[in-house]
Amino acid sequence: MKKSVSTKTAVVYMSKYGASEKYGKIIAKKLSAHLYDLNNITVNETLRPYSSIIWGGGIYAGKINGLDVLKKNIHALSDKRIIVFSVGNTPADRDDILEKVRDKSIPRSVQVRLQFYHFVAKSNFSCLKLSDRMVLAARRIMLLIKPDGLLTDGERLFLVNYGKDIQVIDEEATEPLTKSFSERKE
Repeated sequence: MKKSVSTKTAVVYMSKYGASEKYGKIIAKKLSAHLYDLNNITVNETLRPYSSIIWGGGIYAGKINGLDVLKKNIHALSDKRIIVFSVGNTPADRDDILEKVRDKSIPRSVQVRLQFYHFVAKSNFSCLKLSDRMVLAARRIMLLIKPDGLLTDGERLFLVNYGKDIQVIDEEATEPLTKSFSERKE
């Protein structure tokens, strides 16, 4: 099965700080798929030979990084199975938040033909660009003035981890995505 997957599946990622790239590498290795950095490919030419595309990026400003490129090329990829993975500090069980992220990233009319997965990763605070640090600082201030009883688990986790250098990559979290390939008959 792995040989047929490798010739039919591409993993494409857009990574700002490395977590999406790490998850992309894990998925590509498990599926023996080809791996591409979105910044280094021409979507229509590179992805033409594949029947399945796994597309991933981190969540920034409430959107999945790189999905604007998928949105622009969705018609050229209409004959492909497309799976999207997002990476961020939002807990994977927060479907309410992740649905808003998906809605902000890509129209619902396109979402219906995609499968979505989310993987948790924390970023290394000391590596963040100044603009990203400022966004996080503003979010922290907003959460600090929010009544404690109204904070979500994800917001509490954000406050606990704010300013820390942590990068958590959970290889086992990719199992549902990779398992969907082994169960599917190509």
